[in-house]
Amino acid sequence: IGTVVNSAAAPPVFLGLDFLPAGSAAVVAGLIFSGRTKHAIAVYAALLGLFLVLPLSTFLINILGGLQVPYTWLHLFALLALISPIGLNAGRWSRMSIGTRQVLGVLVMVFSATMASHLTGGILYELIKFPILGITTPKAASYFWSFLFYVYPIERFIITVVTSVFGVYALRAIRSSGLEHVFAGIRRTSYPRPPTQRVDS
Repeated sequence: IGTVVNSAAAPPVFLGLDFLPAGSAAVVAGLIFSGRTKHAIAVYAALLGLFLVLPLSTFLINILGGLQVPYTWLHLFALLALISPIGLNAGRWSRMSIGTRQVLGVLVMVFSATMASHLTGGILYELIKFPILGITTPKAASYFWSFLFYVYPIERFIITVVTSVFGVYALRAIRSSGLEHVFAGIRRTSYPRPPTQRVDS
């Protein structure tokens, strides 16, 4: 939705490929939700690998105290979350569980999807926008990535929290309304009814 609204309000930034970040997020989330988490891991790992091998990607960022931290530290964390037991069960928990398990499943699914979107945006920015902006050397690119290093974790945290809350309540609304047959894979949670007492006449 955001991509459509942005395209209507402003000209394309990535030569008409502006749909790819949101598209990659949809692919990763869809694979996880449908139970094909291993495919989602492969897609995510491919995006991360492609970003890292590009010549103007800065891997290490210098922070206070002379320490160096990988620019992709949060992307690596998302990959670890995806291959963890929680990540491998995220799709099933999102569809079939309630309570804490459902929240964790949706959280990992959304987090992985938004980080895949960020990786795709970074790849497009380096391949398309850097030449336009005249960023052609690793040193010049490092200033750009160093700025984003402090911004993108906050942005992705907000997106993950807001989208996860919306997703959990949307799934619960679908179940409670009995519309799960419209959305393939979403099962309605059945709650046990108290036994009825038989009255002998």
